[in-house]
Amino acid sequence: MKGKSYTLTAKKIVNAAGPWVDSLCEKDQSLSGKRLHLTKGVHLVVPYDRLPLRQAVYFDVADKRMIFAIPRNRSTYIGTTDTKYQRDGAEI
Repeated sequence: MKGKSYTLTAKKIVNAAGPWVDSLCEKDQSLSGKRLHLTKGVHLVVPYDRLPLRQAVYFDVADKRMIFAIPRNRSTYIGTTDTKYQRDGAEI
């Protein structure tokens, strides 16, 4: 209920705040060490029989990222490495 306080105890706590994780950790003064680095990328998933790779392949492109294709189970994942996302996390 709004305006009331409760005391909870737990052996483990999972912070599932997504792009707001660092902001939440600042509020409870637990922000230290690693920080969240927001990124964006585009990845395609195609049926394995359309691109039947035996192992992952990749190559570098002019903007210093890489393009890759990775076989996994009955699919092949195709994409690029992510780029830095500098907008508000609420816009993700």
